[in-house]
Amino acid sequence: MSRLLYANLVPDDVILADQAYGNYVDLVLVKEQGADAVFRKNHLRKTDFRRGKKLGIGDHKVVWNKPQLWS
Repeated sequence: MSRLLYANLVPDDVILADQAYGNYVDLVLVKEQGADAVFRKNHLRKTDFRRGKKLGIGDHKVVWNKPQLWS
């Protein structure tokens, strides 16, 4: 039900959510509204601190590409 709230986002809004929402679908739904998202990474997602931009101790920014099965 919380995904219904995405329709209320306006450009330049930033949504902050826990690891339950850290997936590609949620990112796409938020970006479609012109907003940005900050999600905690799900514990099952592998972390490679050699990739992305380091922002601080234990904190970095990465780009997620569209999964192959969505092509």
